[in-house]
Amino acid sequence: MNTTVGDRLKILRSGHTQAWLAEKLTIPPTTLSNYENNKSELNYGMIEAITSIFHVNADWLLFGTGPMRGETAPAGDCSDMAAEIVALKAENALLKETLAAKTEALSAYKELLRVTRANLDEQLDKSKAETIDAPVSVLSALSPR
Repeated sequence: MNTTVGDRLKILRSGHTQAWLAEKLTIPPTTLSNYENNKSELNYGMIEAITSIFHVNADWLLFGTGPMRGETAPAGDCSDMAAEIVALKAENALLKETLAAKTEALSAYKELLRVTRANLDEQLDKSKAETIDAPVSVLSALSPR
């Protein structure tokens, strides 16, 4: 079963109210609710506080990997994880910008194709009309009046 950070927070909090845990973390209950509903991401300080209060591994809390409890990494070891999260967020932002630029270019290309197609259709219609009209006008000129 895949669980989210919010699901794992709810597991940890079971038996306690949101108000209780929010007070322990010195945050408003609405912020805790946002964490539990995956509407906000935990920052480094919050990860450190939660792992300290519940004596759980940061890897389990963040990714659902490794044992829930056991040997917990010292707080300093989380800085590597926090740095990796920051780097991944920066990469994600860059990928979003690239995607937006490519989407815009694709839209412009689609518009160019649409205009080109309309022009070609117009030229084809004109060519068909000239092809049909030319023999008719020749025949008209040749026919006795």
